[in-house]
Amino acid sequence: FHRTVDLEVVFPGIVDTLGICIEGHPTNQVAIEACATSMIFISSLSLAGKYRWDLVLSQTQSGKHFHELQLGPSVGLRHVTAICFDSCSNSRLYGDLQASLEYVYWISRHFGLTAQLDAGASFYIVTINGPYGDSGTSKVLPLAKLSFGVAF
Repeated sequence: FHRTVDLEVVFPGIVDTLGICIEGHPTNQVAIEACATSMIFISSLSLAGKYRWDLVLSQTQSGKHFHELQLGPSVGLRHVTAICFDSCSNSRLYGDLQASLEYVYWISRHFGLTAQLDAGASFYIVTINGPYGDSGTSKVLPLAKLSFGVAF
């Protein structure tokens, strides 16, 4: 089988609580992921490149289904917008470094169920728009997300 695209729902996550992601796969090990996530007063858009090694790639006894477990690094960019209480918004750009663990249960050759855990940190790069400049800016944010979805 050749994996093409994943559609995932993120819940729960840190810094962001809820979101959606689409992940394209040029190869079975390389993925490019785009996410839109949100918390009450914070939203973010992220783009990441992932490389994963196969830890487990096995076939069920019937030979109809596959199990796939992959682990690897992820690097990317994150645009974070925070809404202030005084009718303003602050936009910042962060760089992400994460580890990604993913399990896919392939029901058929072109359809699977996926669960993914990403954890790492996001490092402050620059304030794009903000009335307060860099003051009060978190320089490092913890990142963690659990997502579930379908793989094609």
